[in-house]
Amino acid sequence: MKVIYFLIFLFCISLSYADSSNLLDREKKLIKREEELKREEERLNTLKKEIDEKIKKYSEILSKIESLNSSIDKKIEGFKDNNINQLAKLYSSMSPKNAAQRLEKLDDETTAKILMKMSQKNASEILASMEASKAASVTKFLTQIEKKIPTK
Repeated sequence: MKVIYFLIFLFCISLSYADSSNLLDREKKLIKREEELKREEERLNTLKKEIDEKIKKYSEILSKIESLNSSIDKKIEGFKDNNINQLAKLYSSMSPKNAAQRLEKLDDETTAKILMKMSQKNASEILASMEASKAASVTKFLTQIEKKIPTK
């Protein structure tokens, strides 16, 4: 009987040893996995910082581009306005009949913009010299412009 107890004792010890060996292996694997996860987290944090820096850099570039674009748009509008002013002076120096003949060939918007830059006297003389249908469509366009521009 002592031998049986002894064998059972040895069997239990070997099971215990196997379990502790298994536990040590699992613990080593877990520690290794934890280290891998920490390295991956550090790598991801580094990537996030790089991405955030690039986003900031590109946002600044975009802001500069938008600012330049706005500045260019303002300059273009200034050139257009200056061009319209020059055209208004040019058409004002013509006889109303000649100016009307030439303005009739332009689209309503351009004609209206030019007439708006003229003195009221010149614009009215030119409108009076225009073909009635063209004068009506330009006048209609002028009233649409007035609706868009707030009055005082």
